[in-house]
Amino acid sequence: MAAVDSTADEVQALVVATRPLKTFVNETQFFATEGGTIDMNVNAASSGATETLYDEDTEWAAANVISNDFDFNDSVGPAGGPYSGSVCIDATGTSNNDTMELNNIADFDLTAYSLLTGWIYITGWSSSGTKAVNITAYDGGSPIGLTVDIGDYVNTGVTGWQNFVIPLVDMALVGQTITALRIATVDIGAGQPPNYWLDLIEFTQPAGNGQQDYRVRPTTGEWIYVYKTHWTLVVADSATVDGSNNMNPYDTLLGQTLGVGIIYQRVVDGEVIFSVPLKQLSDFIQLPGAKIKDFGGDGTNTWMTLEFSTVEPLILKWKTADYIRLLVNDDMSNFLLLRAGITGKIESRPAHD
Repeated sequence: MAAVDSTADEVQALVVATRPLKTFVNETQFFATEGGTIDMNVNAASSGATETLYDEDTEWAAANVISNDFDFNDSVGPAGGPYSGSVCIDATGTSNNDTMELNNIADFDLTAYSLLTGWIYITGWSSSGTKAVNITAYDGGSPIGLTVDIGDYVNTGVTGWQNFVIPLVDMALVGQTITALRIATVDIGAGQPPNYWLDLIEFTQPAGNGQQDYRVRPTTGEWIYVYKTHWTLVVADSATVDGSNNMNPYDTLLGQTLGVGIIYQRVVDGEVIFSVPLKQLSDFIQLPGAKIKDFGGDGTNTWMTLEFSTVEPLILKWKTADYIRLLVNDDMSNFLLLRAGITGKIESRPAHD
């Protein structure tokens, strides 16, 4: 690094400094599970036994903790959706820090469970300021684990009912014992607070493959500079889609309809700084820097490659345990091939952060 000292009444001079040597290696890496699996064409739907916290307001005891703005027996809110029963939790009148609680009274052991699932109906979620619907577990009167935002697991720009699926590992609740779950509206800064309803909130046990977590992350002493993310998809379908005739519907993923979708998240120093669910082709191609790279078919099978690129690389640092991940939540077994990866470079930084 060099700089010119131009302080008044002083002689200008060239200033030279040294820094540790940087070495780079080009890198192509697939998103992979903890066990090293890169194939995402698995049945990742959640189908295990459940513990219901809210459904018709007859399970865990529901109560307002801060303010009285949550209505636990709303029967005039959104109807005709996929939620269970005739009433749901109305949070449309809540504001910043308004908090509700679902209390089991006694201890509840989460050892057998892996997910927190539920439904949220969004009619408004401002992009101004800081907006969130935070969930925190409690043991007695004390918080336990980590707080997560439902907004990191759904598309906050889409109105209507959406299914959220949150890994308990994200809440640091694996194997923990809790007595209650609290949900709070966050509305800081400009814009209106999140406008929403909630229903059918459950802890779910794993069954079959269950939700799958695929990540790209640096190893010790590395930074990864991610320039592009690429996807390869193949389906045995020539009726709904046909690459040879350039026929590809925008509202499915190569003819496959997803319920929860693939959640793309970038995590920096333990914080989710970007999250988007990918359910259909339009979810991919609307993102800046995204394009359909290739597309084709042979009359029986159809394939596609998608690519995201950034003006500046996304940097994943080993010391702060940064990573990019894909959470797969649906039955993807109809895909003949489904993989995703990154291209970029790795910097070796053994002597510094």
